[in-house]
Amino acid sequence: MAKAMNEGPTTNRALRAWVQAIAEHTRPARIRWCDGSEEERTPLERDMALSGSFIGLDPQTHPRSFLHRCLQEVPEEFRTVVVLCDIEEVGYNNVAEILEIPKRTVKIRHARGRARLRDPYERLAAPRVVAAREGST
Repeated sequence: MAKAMNEGPTTNRALRAWVQAIAEHTRPARIRWCDGSEEERTPLERDMALSGSFIGLDPQTHPRSFLHRCLQEVPEEFRTVVVLCDIEEVGYNNVAEILEIPKRTVKIRHARGRARLRDPYERLAAPRVVAAREGST
């Protein structure tokens, strides 16, 4: 995994750190850097949406954005924190204020939510993502 991180097409340290953090939590078999081109995105998004793995978000507020179905298996109290922290990129202090809970509780729910997300991700998403990537390489 370290090799894939070093071979990424970006020198953006923040992006590399974010990808590294996600990889540590989801433990993918490999990392494939994509340029986000229509050629790469469209077939993968279409296949995931058709399989029922991806749920399209509101195109007005989140164009071309999807929520993976495995997130629905995470209990709401944890899912809310994971979505706010990891998808909406809201900091712990602001999440605590929004949800009216202590910052420590936010951190605990975030960690537990990510942990609970790992099992459904490995069961539902990882096999499709690997198959889609291997079919496109």
